[in-house]
Amino acid sequence: MATITADELEAELESARADLTNDRPDFSGRDFGGLTVNGLVFTGCNLSGSDFTDAKFDGCDFSGSNLAGCTFYGTRLNGVKLCGAELSGADMAKADLTDSDLSGAHLPGVDLNDARLTGAALKNANLAGADLMGAIMPNGEVYDPATHEDMLVTVWGAQR
Repeated sequence: MATITADELEAELESARADLTNDRPDFSGRDFGGLTVNGLVFTGCNLSGSDFTDAKFDGCDFSGSNLAGCTFYGTRLNGVKLCGAELSGADMAKADLTDSDLSGAHLPGVDLNDARLTGAALKNANLAGADLMGAIMPNGEVYDPATHEDMLVTVWGAQR
């Protein structure tokens, strides 16, 4: 479980942003497991290798952030912006990404088993090698390679 509260994280994020010499705040390798946070802006942050297991980060903005190798198992990320984020090798199994924006996100090799992508924007998202078995797709259907593989590219604009 997280060793930091939502208020402490918000204060630390504000402090890092105020430091003009720090153009990419570093929160890598942190434990955010079980934490509930709403609407914080993490744009451009380095959060690589962090653990978000069973956390709730609704409405947050991670655009342009490094989230490579993070664990989001069972994490609720409703309405989150992940535009252009680096998520290679992340574990997003059972994550809830309802209405999230993953446009231009880099997700090669990401585990999205049983993830919920209902209403998610995937335009130009790189899903090469991503595992989508059991995932709920943007149209609300359970992923079926025979049906949805082509739709990922032609309908939702993702890259495979």
